[in-house]
Amino acid sequence: MKKCGHKGCKTKIDEQYRFCYEHRKDKYQDTCYIHGKTLFSEGKCLKCLDMKRPIYRIHKRDNNYYFNRNRKPIDKDSFMYPYCKQLTHKTISYQNRYMGKISNSAGIYGIFVRDKRKKDQLGECLYVGQATDISRRIKQHKKNFATASNHIKGLKASSKSSVIVIPKYKVEAKYYMMAKDYWLKDLKFVCLYRFDDNFKKLLPSEQKVLLTLEEQLFIDIYSSSLNTFAARPSY
Repeated sequence: MKKCGHKGCKTKIDEQYRFCYEHRKDKYQDTCYIHGKTLFSEGKCLKCLDMKRPIYRIHKRDNNYYFNRNRKPIDKDSFMYPYCKQLTHKTISYQNRYMGKISNSAGIYGIFVRDKRKKDQLGECLYVGQATDISRRIKQHKKNFATASNHIKGLKASSKSSVIVIPKYKVEAKYYMMAKDYWLKDLKFVCLYRFDDNFKKLLPSEQKVLLTLEEQLFIDIYSSSLNTFAARPSY
């Protein structure tokens, strides 16, 4: 037993805890593998929790469009306005019209489990991402998938146990999660939305906002299992 970590609190608690029940929500410093040394509460990184909160969405109300929870409607002269109708239709059937061939255009892509029983072969959606060059980004995904797959194979070959322990990831965890269950041929990479030439005329800051809005839209639509955080600008 030890004392609660809250200053002045004398309540005795088990060694596995930091605070007593009354002070369980106290903030403290710890190390997050993503954000480094930062504030935690109840065993969770506060920055990670904030990143799980979607803040890039367009809402329609009374024939007006609103950015996230803003009270002022989006002006018709805004760079966002031409995209608002599409961004507020959260159905696969509506968004299918925007699917296109994978190219070096900016847009949104998805990684799906290949389901040969379906005409479009799209099974479970594993991941949705944004890119300024979809083709290049998908090549990076395939390369990272191969790295994770080869790492797992090597560990299996050298392990005497059926349980594989990965001491240190060589790439992001999502690639190991995919490689653990699938071969590359089991995955289907799809361009979900491709921006037209008007996108190139926008300011970089405006492009970031639109990419992130579109990414969040498709995360919402497909409930992608490996998108652990809400959409945020990524470049």
